Amino acid sequence: FWFRHASERVGIWASTTLWFAVVLHAFGLTALGLARGFGPPTNLGESLSLVGLSTAVIYLSLEWQGRERGLAPFVLVVVVALLISASSIGPAFLVSPLLREDLFPPHASAIILSMSGFTIGAVLSVAYLLQYRQLRSKKQGLLLRRLPSLQGLDAMLRRATRVGWVFLTVAILKPHHLGSQADLMAPAPEGIRPEWYFLFLFQTLKIFPAHVLFVSGETLAVFLILFFVALFFFLPLFDTKPEERRGKIITYSAYAFILYAVILSIWSLL
Repeated sequence: FWFRHASERVGIWASTTLWFAVVLHAFGLTALGLARGFGPPTNLGESLSLVGLSTAVIYLSLEWQGRERGLAPFVLVVVVALLISASSIGPAFLVSPLLREDLFPPHASAIILSMSGFTIGAVLSVAYLLQYRQLRSKKQGLLLRRLPSLQGLDAMLRRATRVGWVFLTVAILKPHHLGSQADLMAPAPEGIRPEWYFLFLFQTLKIFPAHVLFVSGETLAVFLILFFVALFFFLPLFDTKPEERRGKIITYSAYAFILYAVILSIWSLL
């Protein structure tokens, strides 16, 4: 309603209600941890619930700093989807003793906060692209009037991404090991398949020959994958003018990569 009519009173009321919902949600998670003797997250439902909570907190802090409420509808869609998914799974009461250790909740919370920062960053990136296209088309649409300026979106994106990187760094530097340490170089047991979003990488490793010249095929495949991941990370530095020839080549390369990932994922399931 606020996004359509831009009523300041409605905007303040909506922000206050969201703050109240965040405090109530945090109180519920705290009560759950006290009732069972160990805190979340201990399963997927609790993790999604914490991601939704921390996403709302990070958004509200960005809203308070920038005095901008135009992104609320986009963020709330993500938060509500996360909470609905979490409620369909529910909390866990019988969990492994490894998940009850004192250092596990801080480590998991740092990871969740980093995920929330990057989630907000993804929403801000989409809003930035929408606003950029509105400005290029020179149409005074609803999005152009309600979304923050490109400078404001850029500043919020930097803050959200900074939050994500800080907490991700904390989680990496202070890892919490569960059980005996795994051998990362050991082959996976027969019949084991990764999650669906890693299937194309799994199939890529399988199609490489055992040796390519004097290098192990698996090692070469891993280094190629890491190279393309690094290239994707630095892509914003290269794709500065998407309307020019280089930008179009990058766009078509992205389409080719998506097609490649879909084909190899289906192949891996056959």
